[in-house]
Amino acid sequence: MSTEPTGGDRAGIAWSRSQIAASAVLLAALLVMAAVAFFGRGRAVEDEITVSPPGKAQAAVGDAGAAAPAGPIMVHVIGAVVKPGVVTLQPGARTQDAVVAAGGPAPEADLQAINLAERLDDGRQLVVPKKGDAAAPQARPVAVAASRGRGSSGDRHEGPKKLRAAGEGTVDINSASAEELQRLPGIGPSMAARIMEHRRQSGKFTAAEQLMDVSGIGEKTFAKMQPFIRVR
Repeated sequence: MSTEPTGGDRAGIAWSRSQIAASAVLLAALLVMAAVAFFGRGRAVEDEITVSPPGKAQAAVGDAGAAAPAGPIMVHVIGAVVKPGVVTLQPGARTQDAVVAAGGPAPEADLQAINLAERLDDGRQLVVPKKGDAAAPQARPVAVAASRGRGSSGDRHEGPKKLRAAGEGTVDINSASAEELQRLPGIGPSMAARIMEHRRQSGKFTAAEQLMDVSGIGEKTFAKMQPFIRVR
């Protein structure tokens, strides 16, 4: 009996081989698609992790932190100054800088009651008191020194004697020291220092009226000291 496959068997075998081949191709295609999907998802996740919007990235860096940038500070100056209000100063500014920026002290200002060398912070309110509003910090030491230095005549040395009436003398604003300048009405230590600084930067005064170029000296203050000013 012959075992050679018949025509139908050959067709069945051929069909089975073609089905297997087609299945293999389909399986390979599915594997390729799965690989593409897998790697594509991985790239998307990687992009999501590594790429962020510029604004958020910068905000994150700023929040992480760097210290607040050093810039101008704002101080509210009130009280006995020529121009009360908010002034803008450089970092590290002192109380004296704020007073100068506010137009200088008013004639009734008590500069001894505040620390002119104090360093100021942003947002600070600085109150410049009037004479009599607050006790000056230097009052007690001066009183003690005066009592110890009192002679048999009972005289006290309480700083430069103010010129108050005609005939008491005059002050040469071009050669006077800081102490001598304080003899003029309305001139205290801070204003005397400001006059000397103006004189150093701009040269000698050629007229008494040029004192009003110094920050803090207005017409009223100048009128009080004018009778006692000498210009050489």
